Amino acid sequence: MKLSELFSNESCWTQETFARTADGTRVAPKNPDAICWCLRGGIEKCYGHSNHEANTVHDMIHRLLGIHNITYWNDHSERIFKDIKDLVTELKI
Repeated sequence: MKLSELFSNESCWTQETFARTADGTRVAPKNPDAICWCLRGGIEKCYGHSNHEANTVHDMIHRLLGIHNITYWNDHSERIFKDIKDLVTELKI
């Protein structure tokens, strides 16, 4: 699954944690009960953790946005779902 598929609508995105269940409980990104993810959690869900594919996605995002911390970018108070959707669509990830 690609991030653009995972983030199919705003209800699939979250902030302040890698992933949440339907009742809002914070869980690991690969938890089968997770229904929404932050950008960093979504990367882990779709591409794994600390492997070549995940690292490539991280590098693509860092280069495009000129940032070093994906979590901070995702959790910024002014961040909206459209920013996430536009990013993953532009990068085709």
